[in-house]
Amino acid sequence: GPGGRTARRRVTLEDGSEVSFDHAAPFFNARSAPFKERLARWEEAGLAARWEAAGEDAWVGLNSNHAMARAVVADLEGQGTTMRFGHHVLRAEATAAEDGGGDGGG
Repeated sequence: GPGGRTARRRVTLEDGSEVSFDHAAPFFNARSAPFKERLARWEEAGLAARWEAAGEDAWVGLNSNHAMARAVVADLEGQGTTMRFGHHVLRAEATAAEDGGGDGGG
């Protein structure tokens, strides 16, 4: 699934209960204007919150940092993008845009 450095680890304790924690990136910072705009939408949607203990501009995902990765995937799939996970990319090739403009680099 999505996430990479926002991975969430689940651990079953001896008593059978389960705990989870963000083990890769415990928090993140927003510096660019476009990301700050997206973060404001995530905050309104209850997906992110400030984490003052980690610094002035530190943020965390709610219920985990993985929530933002899932939100990005949901946005992309809502636009018709097909997402694939668990595949290794062996080769990639850039092609010109169909309308003749751009460099195909997206």
